[in-house]
Amino acid sequence: LTVPLHDMRWPAAALLLLCGLTGTGHGFGTVASDKATDRCTPPPAMRPRTNVAGGGYLDFTCASATACQAACCADARCAAFSWTPTAITNGTTTRHNCTRGDMCCYLKDSTFKKSMPSPNITSGFMKPTPTPPPGEPRFSKTKPNVLFLIVDDLRPEIRAFGAAHMHTPNLDKLANRSLLLSRAFVQQALCGPSRASFLTGRRPDSTRTITHAGKCTGSRGPSCYWRDVGSGNFTSIPQAFRERGWWTASFGKTFDPRTSNNCDTDLSWSQPPFKCNVDGTGALPNPSRASHLAVKEDQESGLIDPPIAGAALEFLQTYDHDEAPFFLAVGLHRPHLPFMVPERMLALYPPDLPAAHPADNNFAPDGVPPVGWTYSGEIHSYKYNSSWKNGWITNNGSSWTGEPNATLPADWTTELRRHYFAAVSATDELMGTILDELATLGIENNTIVSFIGDHGWHLSENGLYGKCTNFNVGTRVPFMVGGARLGIPVVPPGGVRSRSLAEAVDLLPTLFDLVGFGQLPLCSNQTSRMMPNPPLLCREGVSLVPLIDAPSSVQRLAAFSQYPVPGCGGVGCTGGGSNMQHPSHMGYTMVTSDGKRITQWLSMQYNNATGAFLPQWETTSVVRPSWVNESPSPLNASVVPNCPVTAVLEYYDHSVDPEENYNLALAPTPTRAAEIAALLKRLRAGWRAALTPA
Repeated sequence: LTVPLHDMRWPAAALLLLCGLTGTGHGFGTVASDKATDRCTPPPAMRPRTNVAGGGYLDFTCASATACQAACCADARCAAFSWTPTAITNGTTTRHNCTRGDMCCYLKDSTFKKSMPSPNITSGFMKPTPTPPPGEPRFSKTKPNVLFLIVDDLRPEIRAFGAAHMHTPNLDKLANRSLLLSRAFVQQALCGPSRASFLTGRRPDSTRTITHAGKCTGSRGPSCYWRDVGSGNFTSIPQAFRERGWWTASFGKTFDPRTSNNCDTDLSWSQPPFKCNVDGTGALPNPSRASHLAVKEDQESGLIDPPIAGAALEFLQTYDHDEAPFFLAVGLHRPHLPFMVPERMLALYPPDLPAAHPADNNFAPDGVPPVGWTYSGEIHSYKYNSSWKNGWITNNGSSWTGEPNATLPADWTTELRRHYFAAVSATDELMGTILDELATLGIENNTIVSFIGDHGWHLSENGLYGKCTNFNVGTRVPFMVGGARLGIPVVPPGGVRSRSLAEAVDLLPTLFDLVGFGQLPLCSNQTSRMMPNPPLLCREGVSLVPLIDAPSSVQRLAAFSQYPVPGCGGVGCTGGGSNMQHPSHMGYTMVTSDGKRITQWLSMQYNNATGAFLPQWETTSVVRPSWVNESPSPLNASVVPNCPVTAVLEYYDHSVDPEENYNLALAPTPTRAAEIAALLKRLRAGWRAALTPA
């Protein structure tokens, strides 16, 4: 058929031809035209992710979903359709009221309602998405969209954050229309706990999600889901937007599936998350678990992140931007291990690049206590060379076991750093395609954009490889918020840079402020209770919006992080031991606005009734760091005998030691001892006392 659909009146026989079939339709009559609205030019968007229910008036056999869509397009009465390739039955009843069974097209009028997707059903609705005239933005008059970007294991290795060797043009462009926070810290340097924290606006002592599945016991069994482990039924950021009328969608790793019960699907998302439960490897095989691998251009589609970015693009292109605003979360995996990257990205970072060489402080800090050391456990599960048939990175050509002052060969470190940099550039390119699409669709001027990494990553700094530390390299992340709301840019042209302290838990109140929801109340000390009803929504951070007009203003006097240890020896990145939910020790960390970092490692107790964390500030005596009676246990930190009940200290002065190479708590001078005492008092007072008056 070559005649435009909207120029014809379609009898039943013509619809059968349109569907590629012949025969007698069910309930056909003459179909009216729709010249006036020309609603099928351009063709309406297919909506396979949104079911449409109710309002049915016609069903017939049709060869394809595309043909069913065209049939709906040709009928002025039709507002939605659904198509099933094979009959879907529930007992003896065929779902969607299709009487035709296989290859059934079901047309519905304007009384249809959207519902959650069902397997095997392709649905769509016919409201057009007109292209705005040149220069005219298309957006809701009252509510902005939100693009929520997260990257795994990303430290601030971006040109906009001062890394001149990096190729990150798209994130640099985003920085020029954002508030860039150069001193932002997560509350725990591990994927699942960090995401559970900033996606609820709560700190790890509140979520009680401090490790990954398999090391927790919740109401559903071995679960580290914050709604299960006795902390509280806290409202997440996407859940809050969904409850306020936004269509929420997730592509890739937003929540960590190990700490969110299938990515909080039922409460946070309007449609099933795309590729939430994936292992991070992608379609390309990596049977030897190589730590790094470069692939040719024709293999790039098999990497983990391109399909995620592609699906997010499809969502933007098919979403009806004249309906509800969207909250679109996109979580990319790289630069998480394994560093599987495009060859063309690796070529940007030659082996002789100075930044690719091992860090200047490729050694354990002087005076680091064993309880504060990690044996870089995650990278131990990968092989440096993909040709190795047996053994991991520790016992093939290297004696490195993660011990202090024992490191990987320099050329190995260079290759790992090159591949990490290339992974960041590959992620930058994919993020760029999504950001550019906002402008192409005419919605850039009404989309607020946030960007954050879930924690940092050591690449030989402090003699470490990985996360799971309280060092700045482990806890500091790139953090930006920008975009525009209702045609008004969030920040002035060129962006705003701020060195004021920020925390990942600030993301919730900042987005609420930018969207216009108003300020959330500060969480009280009594909000962490077993499954309160309804879900709680409050904040443990602050809005960073005031920094846009006054980037040097002080929103807080200190930022706080923590890391658990199952025994008082060192801890591997995978946690070690079977009781990480209730670890024996916790390292509470504070970074002050004037550049001091204090960490106190405390013995822990727990309230068996509520699960509350009870750090032993009173009963734990303070001693200087020592390896005595705390023998390191490489790769197995679950049990260390003769653990003293002591609070071990770390103190680093960034004004003279920005790399954290010297623990000044080891043998403090009287002046240093007084500084430490004052900082410990502030650390114990906690994050509430560090907030400045509004």
